[in-house]
Amino acid sequence: MSFVRYSLVGIIATLSHYLIMVVAVELLSLRAVLASAMGALTGAVLAYLGNSYFTFNRPNSHPLAMLKFFSVALLGALFSAAMVWFGQVIVGVHYLFSQLLATVLVLLGSYFLNRSWTFNHEKNHCC
Repeated sequence: MSFVRYSLVGIIATLSHYLIMVVAVELLSLRAVLASAMGALTGAVLAYLGNSYFTFNRPNSHPLAMLKFFSVALLGALFSAAMVWFGQVIVGVHYLFSQLLATVLVLLGSYFLNRSWTFNHEKNHCC
C-alpha cells in the first residue's frame, strides 16, 4: 500500500516538475537541463511533505529524515538531469522522452531508498 501512496504523491510532484520544466523551456527559453533541475527541486519539496504525512505517516519526522530525503532527492535530480543531457546531446531524443525515462527510474530507486533509509523509524534516532 505504501508504494501506491508513494506513487500518488509522486504523480503530484512529477506533474509540478514537468509543468515547471516545460514552461521554463518553452516559454522562458531556458536550457532543458536547468529547467529539469528547477522542476525537480519543486517536486522534491512537494514529495517530502506528501510522503511525510501521507505515505509513511511521519508528520513529525526528525530533521535527519528531512536531510536524508533531500539527499535522495538530490541524487535523483542529478541522475535525472544527466539523463536529460545524455538523451538530448548524445542520443538526440526529445528532452521529454529522456525525462520520462529518468522519472520511472528515479521513482523506483527513490521509493526503496526512502522506505528503507529515510523514513525507517528505527534508523532515524539521532540524539
